[in-house]
Amino acid sequence: MTRSVFLRLIVVLVTLLSATVRPAFSRLEEPAISAPSHPTRIHYINVGQADASLLEFDKAAIMIDAGGEVTLDADEDKHLVDYLNSFFAARPDLNRTLEAVIISHPHIDHTKKLMEVITNVTVKSLSDGGDMSGSGIGPLKRARKALTEAKYFAVDDTDVREFLLRLL
Repeated sequence: MTRSVFLRLIVVLVTLLSATVRPAFSRLEEPAISAPSHPTRIHYINVGQADASLLEFDKAAIMIDAGGEVTLDADEDKHLVDYLNSFFAARPDLNRTLEAVIISHPHIDHTKKLMEVITNVTVKSLSDGGDMSGSGIGPLKRARKALTEAKYFAVDDTDVREFLLRLL
């Protein structure tokens, strides 16, 4: 998947998931408009020279990439899982569940901590470009196999519309 298509996909996801839905009301009632309990945020998680982002919505969370780097520092090595543990402690309403994990491409700096993520939290769906090679394909293949209860989507440039319809 090209980077521009991936970025467009993320913009669409953020837009769709952050939209506030107004409750139905009769003609005699004033519309009840309430602010979301939790504002939409993007968490850029420091995983060294790698990528991991967490999209936080009022009713869900989505992770983009689960990277990490080779390090001998034990604290740095478990930083991503520690971050998720702290996040879910502050958001018990999400039941330690990620609606989706999206892997942009199979390089190790985007997939290294993927198995640690899926063994520590519930993941409802995993999406990637369907690649079968790359420096990070090992963790990605293991995650595809391990997530038997989750939906898996291999999304290429021509599948973005279908992917969004299935995800929603």
